[in-house]
Amino acid sequence: ECLNEGSFGAIAPSGMTLMGIQTAERGALWVRVTASGKPGHGSIDRPDSATRKLVRALNRLETMPKEFELVPESRDMFKAMGKAVPGIGGLVLQNIDFPGILPFAAVAIEKQSKLLASGLITSYNTTVLRAGSKVNVVPGQASAEIDIRVLPGHTTVEILDRLRNVLDEPEIAIEVLQAREPSRTP
Repeated sequence: ECLNEGSFGAIAPSGMTLMGIQTAERGALWVRVTASGKPGHGSIDRPDSATRKLVRALNRLETMPKEFELVPESRDMFKAMGKAVPGIGGLVLQNIDFPGILPFAAVAIEKQSKLLASGLITSYNTTVLRAGSKVNVVPGQASAEIDIRVLPGHTTVEILDRLRNVLDEPEIAIEVLQAREPSRTP
């Protein structure tokens, strides 16, 4: 037996009852990124300010293309769900691992259920922003906290390296607040 917090129960369009059993979980990597820059009065243009560096870096993170990936646990779940879904949708789910189908299927899955689609990506969500305390003062530091959920098959070290490459901004430090590796249960 395996006890866990995830998964779902649902009635499929075909009327079949689906009961999900969670066999894998994405890891949690929480980080704080802090940009440093020259502080000063807000009346002087400061393109190298901490806030501008942080905004540029976060923009690169937010506009990074999603990398859908079909891990074995998600593949098995979608194939099983496909048996309960009538028509072309069911056929697509049952063949989700066929070359070229995943990019199209992932977009359709995401439109139907953000929760189900989350099993296809390592996600990056900026959840906390901090900078300055007065509107007329350019702060010397600006920070953001990011909640990253890591797909099984990847490590938090690998994802930290990817994050460093994406942020690619001088004078930005990355601090790990929490790192829990993805898990799998056979």
